[in-house]
Amino acid sequence: MFDLRTPPSFEVQCTDNRAPDGTEHHWSYKTYDRLSALDDAHARVAPYAYHMRILLSNPDDLSKFKHLCQIVHGNVRPVRVSRMDAFPGALFSNRYIRDVYCWIKTMDWKNAFQIEASIRCGLLNAHDLLIVLQKQIESVVRDYGDNANELLRLFSIALRMRNVGETPSACLTRVRTAYPVQAIKPLNTPHGRFLCHYIIITPTRLLLQGPYTTQSNRVIRHYQNHDRTLVNNFVRVEFREEDNLPYLWDGDVDESWFLRHRVGGILHDGFELGGRAFEFLAYSMTTLHEHAAWFVAPFRDPVEGYVNAETIRASLGDFSHLGRMPSMYAALMAQAFTATEPSVKIRRDQWEEQEDLGPHTNGVGTISPELANMIWEENFRATCDLTENRVKPSAYQFSFLGYKGVVVVDHRLEGIKLRLRRSQRKFPVHDDEVAEFEIVRSFDRPDLAHLNRFVVAATLFLLRLSDCLGPQ
Repeated sequence: MFDLRTPPSFEVQCTDNRAPDGTEHHWSYKTYDRLSALDDAHARVAPYAYHMRILLSNPDDLSKFKHLCQIVHGNVRPVRVSRMDAFPGALFSNRYIRDVYCWIKTMDWKNAFQIEASIRCGLLNAHDLLIVLQKQIESVVRDYGDNANELLRLFSIALRMRNVGETPSACLTRVRTAYPVQAIKPLNTPHGRFLCHYIIITPTRLLLQGPYTTQSNRVIRHYQNHDRTLVNNFVRVEFREEDNLPYLWDGDVDESWFLRHRVGGILHDGFELGGRAFEFLAYSMTTLHEHAAWFVAPFRDPVEGYVNAETIRASLGDFSHLGRMPSMYAALMAQAFTATEPSVKIRRDQWEEQEDLGPHTNGVGTISPELANMIWEENFRATCDLTENRVKPSAYQFSFLGYKGVVVVDHRLEGIKLRLRRSQRKFPVHDDEVAEFEIVRSFDRPDLAHLNRFVVAATLFLLRLSDCLGPQ
């Protein structure tokens, strides 16, 4: 019997003619493929329970396992008992799992998220939810109204820290007593932030966390201005190992099959959560480095009507010039999902495009002092960070329509004026008479300077070349 903190890694040995470098050979090379479950029966319970019971065909295998633990100096110290009985509890039977999901589909999605989080994070089982807690949870939803999801979140925290002898029912009663209806208030998010639900997808399960206060982006704010509740249709999805660390590549394990089916399958087909079907939307460059992406559940917008991932991507700009370049297409689209601070809105007659001064890869634009003052006041008053020891920035890293880059204050400009370089335009955006000037970063304090890696490499090459040529 294994009582594990995290699910184990499942691998199957296979034999093919691939060498470690991927070349073909006449001899067979043994490798391992990563699995999400051992078989179909195990796949049903693997996302919810990871206690393992292994039956050994040979009585001497337990002694061998104990000897191996001593060799690797592990913390595992097997306790050998004369008999251990096991009986089926049907805690995650097909009927219970089906009834749980049919039940939470009738709820508000924020409440369904918290209930599903408790079962997917191993805090409760399907039997407890249906037989023991269903009436209590329905009472919470009825009494707490729109704030029921907050009490259910506090209940999940209490489940992690409850005493061994406390039942889930008693735990929920204790939480309700500690947080009566009048004590639960809606969370207020700062300007430019929203409450985001997080989903961590591991090789065997989905872990649900949050909602957490998260910096918004252009797309989130666009629909948030139409209806504040629409942000609940956007979730951040991260792909991680069972111990919440990034995916690690093992030289003895072929991860390609696992990545195509587990990660690629979710990116291609999406997933269902709390009665909503989520589909891949896009990513920013920062989230891509963290193996994360944005997913969205199709919804009805009061202004634009039916909205899904495809309609959102189509509204971001004109990407037809990219042709068949999916990596460039996704990289440019990531500009709209970069975490930014909202700022002032600029009309079409207040900005213009100029030619670059030279063969730069990304020129520097300019803004008038009046526009710089408006950005400073709007941005820092909203964040309550307008203090005396802060220096008014003379440069901003920005994102605006299909443009991105840096702008500096030009004191020769009068009125509200924005001038952008042609090289700062990454893709065209049409029919936008008014657009928000988004702040990626404000240069209001000293910062470290970094040399370009190509400049460093070229400098080292020239130094070595001069040493070889000698004084002449």
